[in-house]
Formats: sequence, C-alpha cells, structure tokens
Amino acid sequence: MTACTDIEDVPAAPDSPSKGVRRVGSRVWVFVRSWGRRTLWVLLALAVIVVVTSLRLKSNLHDALGPLGPRLSNAGMLDHLLNLPNPVSGDPRVLVLNGQHLLFDTRVSDESMDQVLDESLENCPTRQELGGPVGSDGRGYTVCIHPNPTAHGAPSLSSRIRTFGATLDMASFGTFEYVYAEQHGARTALIRMRSTEDLDVQALVPIDGDAPGVDLADFPRPPAGRRVLQAYEEGQPYRLTIFSRSEQTVAQLQHWYRQHVNTETWHEADVDAVARERHMALERGHGLIFWRKEDPTRFTLVSFDALPAKGETPAGTTVAIAEAL
Repeated sequence: MTACTDIEDVPAAPDSPSKGVRRVGSRVWVFVRSWGRRTLWVLLALAVIVVVTSLRLKSNLHDALGPLGPRLSNAGMLDHLLNLPNPVSGDPRVLVLNGQHLLFDTRVSDESMDQVLDESLENCPTRQELGGPVGSDGRGYTVCIHPNPTAHGAPSLSSRIRTFGATLDMASFGTFEYVYAEQHGARTALIRMRSTEDLDVQALVPIDGDAPGVDLADFPRPPAGRRVLQAYEEGQPYRLTIFSRSEQTVAQLQHWYRQHVNTETWHEADVDAVARERHMALERGHGLIFWRKEDPTRFTLVSFDALPAKGETPAGTTVAIAEAL
C-alpha cells in the first residue's frame, strides 16, 4: 500500500498510545486539514450520480449540471491553478466511482470565458438541442451529449434519453461532457468532466445492496450500513466510502466505533488535544481519526452526517470513511 504523502517520514510505531499521540499528533492535524482539499473530486463523483439519476428520471441536464461548477470552485478546485504563472494543461485524471471510470481535468486558458465555452461546443452534435453556453457574472458552463458512434442512424437526443430511461443502457445514450469556466482577469480557469461509454448505471446508482467496492479488512463498517458510494482517484493514496443512513444518532455511532475498532491494531488520535495545542478551532462533529499502530502513515477518518426525516424516509445518520492508504 502507498503511504500518505502528507504524513511521510513518520517514526517507527510507538510503544504506547500516549507516546504515539505526541509523535504523530502534528501529522494527524495535517491530515484533517488537507482531507477536504484532497477529496474535492468526490464532488465530481456525486455530480455524476445526480446526472445519471436525473437521466433515469428524464430530467433536464442543465438542472443537474448547472450548479456543479460554482460548487466545485467555491470548494477550492481551481485555486491552485490561478496561482500558477503560466497556463497549465495536464493529462485527464481518472476517477473511479463505484467501479466505474470517469475522466476529469482542470486547466487555465489565456482566452476569454466566452471563447473557451464556444470552443468546447465547436464540434458538439447536440448543441442545437441543448443550447449554447450558459453563464453570467464571469461564470459559465456547457453541456454536450456525444452519441455512441456505433449506434445506427442518428436518433434525437430526446429519443436517446427515453431509451436510456427505459433500458438504463448508457451505450444507447452516448457520453456526456461538462465544461465549467470562470473568468479571472485576462485568464479563464476550467473544469471538464466526461463520462465513458461503458458506464454501468446499475452499479453506479444501485437500487439495493452494496455498491461495488471493498471494505478495510480490519476496520468495521457501520452497523446495518449499506455501501452506497466508493470513490478514489487513480494514483492517489486516498479512498472514500459512504454508507447509507443509520437509525442511530451521531453520538451513538461514535460510541459504537470506539467500542468496536480493534485497539490492538488501531489507536484513536486525540484531534481535540492537537487543536488546543495549536490554538485552532475544529468544526463541530469533525469525526474520529484512527491511526494504525504498526504503520502511523495509515489513517482512517470516520465522519458522521445527521440527516432529518424527509417524506417517508426517517431521520438517520450517514457514515463516511476516508482512508489514507
């Protein structure tokens, strides 16, 4: 397994839990503060689920994708690009979501936002049906559907969406591409997301049972939890798994984990103590962090999100397990 790069050069496993907390405390803090930046791509994963679910329900792509770009930007996805002296274009990165592979990339252009968005639709076969770029106040996006090149004839977009809604066969629908752009002075920052033709919709949005993925062999999943999402970026030593809402409260689940995590293998980090030492404030409900005694570069963060009742769905708590592998 690959060690977490933000907590490298950690000394050998400590002899006692209290000594271990002192020796790796600062690295725990780095992990907590850096986790949000390193999992921004999870927003992309969730966005794809929204898109596929919307298509399943024959909703409008613009309703699903329109708010995505600003949310990613506000979370910091583009910040590092804007601080670079020259425009940078990297190779597409691969996001693995519930076993499915998706492509996304970020870059900066010296062209205006309008030029960038027009170019993104230059060869879009569904531009007439989906319309041109949508934007205001220096922010905009485009959506394009590319038909499967092996499909016979040229069915309309509405026809393909109806077929997809009935069969859940992504090949009959084609692939979608989303480009979000922001104007920053004379430069434009972009995020581009593309689906793949072999997308397994049933695996991507499972109706019941576990979504494709794996659990840590020696770390417990929540009681009665169903795995609904597992996402990671290829080449990065991080993985996020989300379990469906539990009937237990946040406090009950925190107590459950403290009772069921194997203390011979894992030790809970005292994140509150580290925060007090550094005179820093933590967000309420920041979760629990456990590090592996034999390898302190391995961390697992368990966070909880209390959800209110909605319609016939009772109130509950979702559990997210973030792993530094």
